[in-house]
Amino acid sequence: MNDTAAASSDNRNVLADQHESQESLRDLCKLIITLASGVLALSGTFAGKFSADSGPAVLVMMLSWGFLVMSIVRGVRAISVLAEAQQKGTAGWWAQTHEPASSSWWFFRWGVFILVLHFGIISLCEALSGDAMKVTMEFYYHHFK
Repeated sequence: MNDTAAASSDNRNVLADQHESQESLRDLCKLIITLASGVLALSGTFAGKFSADSGPAVLVMMLSWGFLVMSIVRGVRAISVLAEAQQKGTAGWWAQTHEPASSSWWFFRWGVFILVLHFGIISLCEALSGDAMKVTMEFYYHHFK
């Protein structure tokens, strides 16, 4: 009987640890979704100021927005899969949620990196020449042709 009580206690500890891990993953996905949404909102607000009207510059900014949107989509997918696994009591919840959660983080990092690089190039060109539109267009056409 003592062994049964110990086994039952170990089982409760494992379930508590699993629940804590699931909540941590859910919180991390929510954080990524919130940050990606905020970056999208801020970059959209200042897009006119930091965006040259050249095709390549706009495409680079849209590429970064695409990565950020995919980050949000993958984060929502991870939370959805996690909720479904919790409802069904699936033991392999980590295997199901790991890919969408990690890809959400990957898309977020690259979206922010591309956006910062884009805004940095435009700001640098404007600071050096005073004519951001002309210099940025020349830069993009020269390097991304």
